[in-house]
Amino acid sequence: MSKSATLEMTEKASREAELELICKRNGGVLRAADIVEFAKNPETTLHSEFNWNIKEAANEHWLSTARRIVRAVVHIVGEDGDGILVRTYVNLLPDRGEISYRMLEDVLSDEEMTNQMLSDALRELTSFRRKYATLKELAKVHAAIDEVVK
Repeated sequence: MSKSATLEMTEKASREAELELICKRNGGVLRAADIVEFAKNPETTLHSEFNWNIKEAANEHWLSTARRIVRAVVHIVGEDGDGILVRTYVNLLPDRGEISYRMLEDVLSDEEMTNQMLSDALRELTSFRRKYATLKELAKVHAAIDEVVK
């Protein structure tokens, strides 16, 4: 194993140990605010995970707020009360580097972008499947995902 891979594994183990410590200190609950407070100490592994430059961090926060605003814009698709709420703007995988969005109607009217959206959806289903694999109550959902992803 390379030196950098060993260092990366050590840092990962340190981060996980710090998160476990924070969780235990707070009665088994891991809150974001507690992580930030802990990470303010430059001697922690978690410290390097944060941008402590106030101007840069503010800009990151503003971008996060902008993304939240865009994700909240929805419209109804369907007629006669059968409609479902869908997001007006979607973020396709190739657009995630600069975190940009496209109008859903434009994506669905372009075969290449529709295929990309389908690929993204299948990737997200697979992620959902892994995240909730231990819930036996979702066995039928897992089976349906497995079938669709094939």
